[in-house]
Amino acid sequence: MTKLATDNNFVQLRESINASVKLRNEVYQKSDGSWDRLWAAMDALEDAQVAIDDFEVSKEISYLQLYGLLQAFVVQQDAVDHIRQTVTDSKRIEWKKDEPKLSKIRELRNETVGHPADMKTAEGTVYCNIDRHSITKKGFKYLIWDKNGAHSKEADLVGTVRIQSEEISRVVQEIITMIQTGDQQFAEQFAKEKLIDIYSQVSGYQFEKLYLHESNVDFAKSMFAIIIKIYGELKTGLEKRYGSFDTTINAPGLKITIDEIDQLIERIEDKFDNSIPDSFDFNVYVETLQTKWKELGDMVKEADDKFSK
Repeated sequence: MTKLATDNNFVQLRESINASVKLRNEVYQKSDGSWDRLWAAMDALEDAQVAIDDFEVSKEISYLQLYGLLQAFVVQQDAVDHIRQTVTDSKRIEWKKDEPKLSKIRELRNETVGHPADMKTAEGTVYCNIDRHSITKKGFKYLIWDKNGAHSKEADLVGTVRIQSEEISRVVQEIITMIQTGDQQFAEQFAKEKLIDIYSQVSGYQFEKLYLHESNVDFAKSMFAIIIKIYGELKTGLEKRYGSFDTTINAPGLKITIDEIDQLIERIEDKFDNSIPDSFDFNVYVETLQTKWKELGDMVKEADDKFSK
C-alpha cells in the first residue's frame, strides 16, 4: 500500500463523512460530543500517518523515533476504532479476534515501548529489554523475560509499516462502504414520499387572494391558513430528511430560506391580528413570501431528487 493510496483513503473518508446526511442527522445532533470525537479521531488518524511517513523518509532511526513510530501505530488503530464506532454504531474492535494482524502490532508496541517493565499476558507478567545497538530502519532485536527465562525476538519495522498501512486502509474502506450503505438505506425510506406533492397544494391562487384582503379579509385569512398548514407539513418532511432546523448543518441554504419564511409568516400574522392597518407593508410581505415560496419549491425538488436515489 503506497503513501498516496493511504492518503487518498483518508481524504475519501473525510468526504464521505461530510457528505453523509444520515451522520449529520444522527451524530451531529447528539449531546454527548460524538461529532467532536469523530473529527478528533479523524485528525488523530491522519496525524499518526504523518509520524509514520516521517519514519519512512528518515535515513536513520533514533530511540525517540522508534518510540514515536510504535506509539503512532496504536494511536492510528484506536482512531479507526473510534471512527468506526461513531459512524456505524458498532461495538469496539476486539483486536485479537477481529483484527489479528493489527493486534500483533499492538502487542509489539506494548511489550517493547508500552509496558516493557510490566507487561501483562495470559501466561503472566513479562519484561522486555531492547538491544539498542541493533536498532536500524529495518528493525531491532529485543529480549522478553518471563518465568521460564529470556527469549530473543526480532521486530521487522519495514514489514510492520506495510501491514499497518494495508490493514488500516482496508478498515477505512470498510467504514466508507458502511457510511454509503447507511446513507442509501436512509434515503430509500423517503423515495416514495415526494415533498413536491405537498408543496403543490399551494399555488398562485392563495397568494392572489392575500393581495385582495381589503375586499374580503376573512377569505384572505383562510387562504393564509392553507399556506401555513402546507408549510408546516413541508418543514416536518424536510426535517425528517435533514434534521432539526434548530441545529442542522445539512442544508444551510435551506435553513436560511426557512428562517426567512418563518419571519415573513410572523409579520403577516401580526398584520392580520392588527386588522392590517398598512396595506402597503402587508403586500410587500406577501410578495416577498411568494418569492421565498418559489425558492423553497426549488429546494423541495432538490430534496426529492436527493432522497430518491
